[in-house]
Amino acid sequence: MAEETSGASRGTPAQGAPQAIDQLKTDLRSLRSDLETAARTVNQLGGAAASEAMQQAQAQMQEIQHRIELLLEDAQDYGDRYAEELRQYVQQRPFQSILIAMAAGFTLAHLFSRR
Repeated sequence: MAEETSGASRGTPAQGAPQAIDQLKTDLRSLRSDLETAARTVNQLGGAAASEAMQQAQAQMQEIQHRIELLLEDAQDYGDRYAEELRQYVQQRPFQSILIAMAAGFTLAHLFSRR
């Protein structure tokens, strides 16, 4: 009788093994499907985050470009004003302007000479 019980207990797992294997295969398919879904979700979230980061970078670039344009306009205005003031100074004091230009030329020549 002990042998029958032992044989029966060995027979039951052997009969249940195909069912357990089938269940394991089903679980693995389900896991694979879940992982694929998770990977797609992560990819979509990553794409959305990258898209949002790109839009923010473009907005910042446009703001920087606008600031640079304003600075260039200010520099151009300053240069125009200074050039006009210099022109007026030269017209009002031509002899003094020539002496200043000669002194500046002499100083620069002395600084850049190779002696």
